[in-house]
Order: sequence, then C-alpha cells, then structure tokens
Amino acid sequence: MTLNHEEFIIECLDSISRQLTTYDFEVCLSDDNSSDNTYEVALEYLEKSALNYSVNQNKHQLGLLENYQKTLEMCQGKYVFDLAGDDLFKDSHSIQIMIDTFEKNPDIGFVECGYDHYYQKNKKIFPFVNRKRIRGTKEDYTESVLTGKFTGVGYCYKKDSFLKHVDLNEYIKLDFAVEDYPLSIDLLMNCKFKTIDKSLVTYRIHKNSLSHNKELERVIRQTNSINEIINYFTNKYELPNQFKEQVYQQTQSSLLYYSGYLGNAALGKKTFRNIQPKNLKNYLDYTSSQNSLFRFISSFLRKI
Repeated sequence: MTLNHEEFIIECLDSISRQLTTYDFEVCLSDDNSSDNTYEVALEYLEKSALNYSVNQNKHQLGLLENYQKTLEMCQGKYVFDLAGDDLFKDSHSIQIMIDTFEKNPDIGFVECGYDHYYQKNKKIFPFVNRKRIRGTKEDYTESVLTGKFTGVGYCYKKDSFLKHVDLNEYIKLDFAVEDYPLSIDLLMNCKFKTIDKSLVTYRIHKNSLSHNKELERVIRQTNSINEIINYFTNKYELPNQFKEQVYQQTQSSLLYYSGYLGNAALGKKTFRNIQPKNLKNYLDYTSSQNSLFRFISSFLRKI
C-alpha cells in the first residue's frame, strides 16, 4: 500500500527486486490517491523491472482500511506480506525465510519476523527492535499483541487464514483508525503461529511535524480508536478486563506526551488526571504541557 511515498518507493521496490526465492511471487500495489508522484514513479519502475506485478490507483482517497482491502483483493498468492511503500526488506532472502517457515509448519496461519527501526531524520538504525517479543514466551507474546505494544511490520500470513478469521468490512463499519492492531488480535486468537528470530525488514520512521493541531487531532482519533478496538475484542473473545485497562493507561500516557510536546494545557490536565498510577515521565510530560519554559528545556535536552 502506498500514500505519498514518492521519496521512498524506489528504495522499497529495489529491496523487493533483490529477493532471491525458489518460487514466483507478485507485487500488488494499491496507491490511495497520493498527492505526489508515488504511483507514477512506482509504475515506471515496475514496467522496466522483471517483477510480476499488478497496480491500482484509487480515484479518491479510500483511507487505510479500504485501501488495505483493495490491495488484498489484488493478491493471487497463497501468502501475503504487507510492505508499506516507505519500508523495505533488509535481507535478500527475507521472503524465502518466511515462506520456508510456513512450509515447515503447515498448520500455522501467520509468522512474525524481526525488524529494525530506521529514523529518517537523523539516519539512525535501531536493530531488531522486537527481539524481546520474538524470543519471549507465548504468554508474553499474547499480552504484547492484546495490549498493542508492537508495530505490525513483520507479519506474513496465509491468505486463506486471513479471509477466514479477519473481517475487514466489520473494521470499516466500526471505523477503526488502524489495521494492524485488530487483524493481529483476530489472527492470534484463531491461528497457530511461528516467530522468526532474525530481522528481515526495515521500518522507516519519518513522523510529520507535531507543531500543528491537525496532527494532534489525528493522534487523538488514533488513540481513541485503539481503546475502541480493545473494547470490541474484549467482548468478542471474552478477554480479561486487565488488557482493556492497560491499553487505556498506555493511550492516556501517549496523549499526555503529545500534550507536553505541543503545550496543550487543557489536554495535559485531562490526561494527567486519568493516569493511575503516575510515574516520573508522566509528571515531566504534564509539567511540559503547563509550562512553556520547562517545555523548551525538555525539547532542547531531547535533541542533545
């Protein structure tokens, strides 16, 4: 899936072209009506490449979930890996390693591999950031998924398992703001899985500026949606309420951070009241939301 990835799409496609596999695979690209030249750049690349591909450009922006659904409908293969247009495979055998895991374990519905974080602004790489999840117990893995403590980057799944257990139309109807969190829960609760103890993907982080209210509105919608998602699945799968409470506290802490970053005093007061128990970081973020001098000093220290 792509949306305004013109700056990164060539690097993404290069990483796909370098894949060495013992079978054929296809590239399915659905662009959600980018305002830049993502689609044109990608199409020109694919036409000149030896890759099997199919492409689509939405006439108007569908949004994350509907474009995800559109892309999935294009896929003809047995397995699906969602690689965003600004991410890339870091190993030339990434796809082969994932599919080999499926072939050796025919009863599983999905695999998760390791991934790196790459910060575009300062060019820093944090390797294998999900190492603890990948190497942990099944119980720890389950808790991390249910509480949303992950990025849905390293997932590869059987298409049949996905279609059987994940209802994207229901997600769209409920207006979920993210796709990786709910589909990961549905797959986890219904499928066996394997983890791959190797980093195979690079997740690029290039956050938009948080200096305006429009970005804050997006963050608020996303955090509200995450709470709605865990509430939905708590009822669907009769999960213990502890997961719902953990997610609520995490999202409030996240909003408190943003309120401190942007100096939103009203939001800072509201979220600070909601957090129980409070830690030192909460107090620092709250003070940043209320005091401009403290916020300036905190911002300066983060850059050192």
